[in-house]
Amino acid sequence: MKKRVPHLLVTLLLLLSHTILSLLYEWENDDHYEILDLSTQKRHKVTPADVRRAYRRQAQIHHPDKIQNKTNVKEANARFARIAEAYQVLSDEQQKMEYDEELRQQRWRSG
Repeated sequence: MKKRVPHLLVTLLLLLSHTILSLLYEWENDDHYEILDLSTQKRHKVTPADVRRAYRRQAQIHHPDKIQNKTNVKEANARFARIAEAYQVLSDEQQKMEYDEELRQQRWRSG
């Protein structure tokens, strides 16, 4: 049980940081698949290995320590938080199923 507490704490901190930072910055897209650049694949066929590879690729590109322009540190932190949140949701099978269902419901309502 002790190992789950830090994991839960990290998840809560990521969600809180996303909520606060999303108020500060507009995002082109909130779709977790597109954030991890998985939008071209069939969503129901995305494997945990695909998610892990995509996360690592995006984390290397957008990590706040790697940005050249130090004036955009807050935005880099916000973008990295979104990447981490997308990974958190899509790497957990239960959360991924719930997220996919939510996307289906949104598409059904909108059109």
